[in-house]
Amino acid sequence: MHRTVKLVTHDYVNGILMGMSDAYHFKNAESLNPIEIFDNVYIGMDSIILGNVKIGPNVIINAGSLVTKDIPPNSVVGGVPAKVVGDFDKYVKLRVMMDKAVPYEVKRNGKESIDQRTVEMAWARFDSKKNRVKT
Repeated sequence: MHRTVKLVTHDYVNGILMGMSDAYHFKNAESLNPIEIFDNVYIGMDSIILGNVKIGPNVIINAGSLVTKDIPPNSVVGGVPAKVVGDFDKYVKLRVMMDKAVPYEVKRNGKESIDQRTVEMAWARFDSKKNRVKT
């Protein structure tokens, strides 16, 4: 299965309406609508971004989202249609904490490895910390 992000910068509805009846008159059959994406933006797979949208800096768009309006800086968004579901800075702090919760046994035979007992302990610690952190 091929996963993509779609940026939809045009529509042809005007052309269809003009073809239905002489009563519909538009300057152009196709309208072009820009999308502006600022620095440090992550767009999850299978998301769709519609035209006339600005995505601010430091934004995370969850997978499968439909972005229909501007997204403010420093936010996490998701859904259909996409709406703000979190704060970028809080998300970063949570990810840092999660990363520190996983202890690795490093450099055994020149490779990183994790034994099963360590994995189970790390997940137990993660679950207990996850329940205390509010985003």
